[in-house]
Amino acid sequence: MIAMALFIAAVGYFGGVDSTWRQVHFLAASAAILYWGLRHDAILARCLKLCWPLLAMTAIGLCVTVADGAVFERDTLKGLWYTTRVPVYVTFGALAALRIPSLHWISNVLLLAGALLAIHFLLTYYTDPNVVGGDRLYIRSQIGHGNLTSAFAVVLAYYKFFIERDRGLLSGVVTFTAAVIMAGSIILADSRSHLYGQLFLLLFVLGLIPSAFFGRTVVLAAILCLFVLTTPALYQFVSPGELTAMSEKLPEALNELLPIDRATAADVNNFWRGYETFSTFSGVSGQGPAAISFGIGLHGAVIIPDTPRDLGDPLNDAIPIFHNGFSFAYVRAGLVGLALFMWQHVIFASRARPLIRSQLRDVQFFGRLYCGLLILMITEIPTTTGLLNYDESGATSCIFLGFLIGFGWVLQHRAANAPGVPTLSTRLPPIS
Repeated sequence: MIAMALFIAAVGYFGGVDSTWRQVHFLAASAAILYWGLRHDAILARCLKLCWPLLAMTAIGLCVTVADGAVFERDTLKGLWYTTRVPVYVTFGALAALRIPSLHWISNVLLLAGALLAIHFLLTYYTDPNVVGGDRLYIRSQIGHGNLTSAFAVVLAYYKFFIERDRGLLSGVVTFTAAVIMAGSIILADSRSHLYGQLFLLLFVLGLIPSAFFGRTVVLAAILCLFVLTTPALYQFVSPGELTAMSEKLPEALNELLPIDRATAADVNNFWRGYETFSTFSGVSGQGPAAISFGIGLHGAVIIPDTPRDLGDPLNDAIPIFHNGFSFAYVRAGLVGLALFMWQHVIFASRARPLIRSQLRDVQFFGRLYCGLLILMITEIPTTTGLLNYDESGATSCIFLGFLIGFGWVLQHRAANAPGVPTLSTRLPPIS
């Protein structure tokens, strides 16, 4: 349990240092897949089938790269890393589920990982002599902006107290202390996205957003709405003049997501996400029908004027990664990639069924949490690329989705081998 918690926490611990450590973390997860897959080849095949849309998007992007003669470029390797993170981490989580004794174990692992990251953040925060005079930008760039693991684990503290009813003196104090530490780190980081994430997850786990409404149709509708509202597809419904007028009336947080051109350097900086999305779609679409259909490959980068130094290549203002997940998919594999990217979320949504339909309260709780996390990741597609996020939140969300997908398979396996016998415990044996 400690080893798994340290592994989950490691990507957040090294996330603000250098992307090299994130790549090492990715390679470690890949090595674990190869090791576990030798003994559970059927589950490995099932995982690959589960992630076929993103694997297909990767294959299309690689074909375009081969056609451009850019296979051995450094950007190709980075593009391959970006596109395969979701399949690798989901597969890692699903295979790890075969070694998970119970949902109690999952909650303990995430609580420990979240507490470790929160303690690391607090130590860094209070030992930095410049933090007193530093603004929000300094804290987020030099210390960190909190971690999804910590935000996620705070919600699991609710599970420990009210679902699992683990109210022993020592365990209660430890859980409460961990929750306070994690919440404190997120508040000090001024991480609005993680505070929003906690609220969003709690709405699901408390049943205020009924999981009965969750399903493939709802997920597909949500993604299509986001696609229309946050990409130049919006111009099919609103004229550029109307969109510019609308932007003047919207709150800054929403205005930033509007996919429109910006005239001044100040507007480009203040509303970068929408400007980046507009420039990305325009840049790819301007390269002809082949690029529109199949993208510009794993090595492809979009040159955007006035690119902030920390977001692009300082030599040519090229953007290799994006805030908007739709931009990412369009660059790598065009319209085909966009369709595959959307369908991947629909497939993940279908895996919630064995959890939310369980008669066990524990399993139902984690089913609602699964639904909440997937919807949360969908809402973050236009801001931090959602599941495609190459930092800690992408790894955390994919590993946890993989945990619960694999756990659902174990539940189904047990039910199939004991028909008519009710499942009395969430402590399950691994699939042989």
